[in-house]
Amino acid sequence: VFNRVWREIVVPILVEKKVYSAIWGPYKAFTNELLKKALGLGRQRPTMTVDEVKTKWQNLGLNKDVLDAITTAIQSKGAELKIFG
Repeated sequence: VFNRVWREIVVPILVEKKVYSAIWGPYKAFTNELLKKALGLGRQRPTMTVDEVKTKWQNLGLNKDVLDAITTAIQSKGAELKIFG
């Protein structure tokens, strides 16, 4: 699921927002943490809110607009791709 979200949802956003591929690593880490710790995918219950995860990664230097776009896309397209059940 994590890789599918990355390929089908996040990478197109990074390309659209013109984020250099050399710095995609932190966005992938953000995506994985969002899915696992805020949305409860995998074997873990949610331990953070979506806003807490976004704030953490924004404080680490990631672009707020890109984080917002990723979060919105995952939440809206996740059901469409049958990621959340």
